[in-house]
Amino acid sequence: MTLEGRSVGGLPAHRMVEQGIAHVPENRRLFPRLTVEDNLRIGAFIPQARQRFGEQLERVYELFPRLRDRRDQLAGTLSGGEQQMCAIGRALMSRPNYY
Repeated sequence: MTLEGRSVGGLPAHRMVEQGIAHVPENRRLFPRLTVEDNLRIGAFIPQARQRFGEQLERVYELFPRLRDRRDQLAGTLSGGEQQMCAIGRALMSRPNYY
């Protein structure tokens, strides 16, 4: 598997994220006892994403305004659709290349 001419096959997950690939796990896989915003924060764990956390968080909230309303709510108490938004938002927090 290549991305922009570079081989990414066999890379550990955190290295793939550093290369600009985001992943939304099947069944959402949120941290149910953490808030929505804490789940989003986890998505920005690589240095490039941490540097622009506030900007990226605002962008996710613009895409999914419901998450802004629910930012202090435990992720496990969200509806299924809201959980899916949170999972996608968490992946987008890593600032993937084609977003």
